[in-house]
Amino acid sequence: MSQTQITEDLAGYGGKMNERRQLLKSLCPCRNNQVKGVETWKGILKIATYGSLKERNSAAHAIGTLLAKAKKSDEWRRIVVEIEDELHALMDDTRASRSLLGTFKKHGHARRGTARKNYRKVIKSMDIQTPKQLAQWLNERLSHMNRPQVAASNPGLKRLYVWLDRRKTFEPHKRTKDKEVLAQAKQFLPAYFS
Repeated sequence: MSQTQITEDLAGYGGKMNERRQLLKSLCPCRNNQVKGVETWKGILKIATYGSLKERNSAAHAIGTLLAKAKKSDEWRRIVVEIEDELHALMDDTRASRSLLGTFKKHGHARRGTARKNYRKVIKSMDIQTPKQLAQWLNERLSHMNRPQVAASNPGLKRLYVWLDRRKTFEPHKRTKDKEVLAQAKQFLPAYFS
């Protein structure tokens, strides 16, 4: 089945609910490693927001699996980055996020707050995984300021990466804002900001 056909089937609310649930199950990365179309994932997010309770549960399982795989794979991470806005919109919708939050509970009796923290941990852990990714992120910001590019092997960048890695390790629930990272970058790489 082509990506276009899958996207059309997901959008087709005229079909039977059980057929859509079976389609959602077949698209889950735990069963199918080939579903990497961004539009398909946007369709799954739409069902997670507007579908019936059973459809939302199936979609949430697929999204939860996608996020788990994205922690370890650049290919899956790319998809999450592309659908990040829709994913955050889903999490802001109390009714729609309930099913997805359920996939982040470590135990069936976990509180809702625990599930939200687990979701934030997953998203945060995907932000920057390597010094090379940090260099790419920083170079995007430096290019907007008309500054030269930083190499991933730069000692100052490596210090910045160690700082960021420690922040994630020792303060996993704290959101590290772009301004904080740039402030540290100015300390470790002053030549690029003068």
